[in-house]
Amino acid sequence: MNRNRLGLSGIEVSAVGMGTLTMGFSQKNLSTDEGARIIVHAVKSGINFLDTAQYYDTYRYLRPALDTIKSDENLAMPVVCSKTLESDYESASAAVDECLSELNLEKIPTSRSSRSCRPS
Repeated sequence: MNRNRLGLSGIEVSAVGMGTLTMGFSQKNLSTDEGARIIVHAVKSGINFLDTAQYYDTYRYLRPALDTIKSDENLAMPVVCSKTLESDYESASAAVDECLSELNLEKIPTSRSSRSCRPS
């Protein structure tokens, strides 16, 4: 699958990403196992950009999927993008921390001061 550089970060992401909204409570409300299997399948198919949000309530699918991906030496960890509806710095920062904790990821500082993540 073609990859594109994500802004000035140097991070390469697949041209096609996977959104997780549709598997969550507001649409399909998949079981945790089913949602995690779909994410793992997407990564095995070459997708390395996963989109989620605090509101989607899809961290419950991503965490076991990321654990499976992390344990497979043939798979690279995907880039995870999350969002929040919070509008002030402190609440938004807490939302970032929640995402990192829920997904067992840690911040990676970059030269552009953005927040990228990697497995803990």
